[in-house]
Amino acid sequence: MRVVFFLILTAFILSSFNVGNVGQGHGIDFTNDEMCSEPKSVCTKFDFRWLELENVLYSEKVRHIEVFLDERAFSEENLRTLFAFLSKKNPHPQHITAVVYTNWQQLPLPSPDCPGWGMSNMPEKPDRYDYLQAIYYRREAREYFRYSPATKVHDSEFKTVLISKNP
Repeated sequence: MRVVFFLILTAFILSSFNVGNVGQGHGIDFTNDEMCSEPKSVCTKFDFRWLELENVLYSEKVRHIEVFLDERAFSEENLRTLFAFLSKKNPHPQHITAVVYTNWQQLPLPSPDCPGWGMSNMPEKPDRYDYLQAIYYRREAREYFRYSPATKVHDSEFKTVLISKNP
């Protein structure tokens, strides 16, 4: 009887929370502005869904970010918006690389009990170009990103978008 009461109480408590933002990428795209911990003028709202998978500071000079973006939202305009947000939220260090995935097949199978997965000196995956993808670079000299304008497009056909260039 206690177990049933506990389950009912837990369900009631969980149902009272606003969980409508699950999977919205950093809680962006709020349906309730009160959920934003920063002033309204500071909160960034997106009209597409994305999720930050990894944000690692490799050294005092290099940060690597990996993002999963809803494939339906993959466009140059949305990539610009996403990369501008990531750049603003990660002002340091100067060097950032952000990789965007759009399909679960691009990600390794989960191995929560194992160390990270490395890919150096591995042959290229034959299906690498079957998916939309993008990569953002922020360096001292310039800030830009490259993306596949369609599936089955090789690196040489990726579009490059220059965001800024420092003299």
